[in-house]
Parts: sequence; C-alpha cells; structure tokens
Amino acid sequence: MKYKYIWYSNGIDELYDLDEDPGETRNLAMERPDLVREMRSKLEQVLLSIDQVYYGDLQREEQRMLQYGENVAAVFRRLKAWGFYRRVRRARLPVEEDTII
Repeated sequence: MKYKYIWYSNGIDELYDLDEDPGETRNLAMERPDLVREMRSKLEQVLLSIDQVYYGDLQREEQRMLQYGENVAAVFRRLKAWGFYRRVRRARLPVEEDTII
C-alpha cells in the first residue's frame, strides 16, 4: 500500500491510499490516526531539517481561529515552537526627519 499524507497549515490532515484510491476521493485520516501520527512525525522531521522558516500561506492567527475554531490554536503553538510561524507586523512608516537627505 502506498499512502499520501497532506498536512495543511490550518491543522487539517488528509490521508489517501493511492493503490485503492488513485483519485484521492476518500480521506482516511480519521480512520487511520496511527498512520497519520507516524507520517506527520516524518514530515515534521523533514521540515525541521530545512533552513527556510517562512511559509507565505499562513493567514493571521485571528483569522484562522475565526475560520477553523479554537483547535487551530494548538497548531499555531506547534508552528511557533518549530520556528515555522512568526507574527507578521506592519512596517513602520518613516517619519519625515528619517527621509530628508
């Protein structure tokens, strides 16, 4: 059996048996939580080995909580702990004395 695991930054998992379901129409994540944990752990190891720490698909934390509920807070804590998420802040506009040459 070949499985495909997909993890979204909003905390949703997908797991497909590519031999039985090549069209990826039946998400097995709820039926196989043991395999999801194992594959997520392997994915985390790969992600932690990469120097890149910015992923542009992350929305603001508040938006995610409104969209997906409180359980996403745990995902944000993990992302922050791994260094894969940082809060985006607006740039400070220059004051006039900083721009005069």
